[in-house]
Amino acid sequence: MAIPQILYDLALVRGYDYIIDDTSSADYIYMGWAAPGTAKSAAGWTIMRGTTAKPETWRWANAQAFCFQFVWNSRDGYSYAT
Repeated sequence: MAIPQILYDLALVRGYDYIIDDTSSADYIYMGWAAPGTAKSAAGWTIMRGTTAKPETWRWANAQAFCFQFVWNSRDGYSYAT
């Protein structure tokens, strides 16, 4: 799966911690970013979900791009849209 470059830039250029979950679902890959030290159980994450099927699509949690208010551990409970 091709991950958009801007998603890597969040971690590399801006110094955010990031997580990639490509094992909990056969249909989706989740990516999340947060300030260093943010717990996975705490609000403060921005999350995207990508499809594993072609063509790949990436969507933001609750359609809120770069909104650092989500909980990583709750990622599968959010809706995902552009």
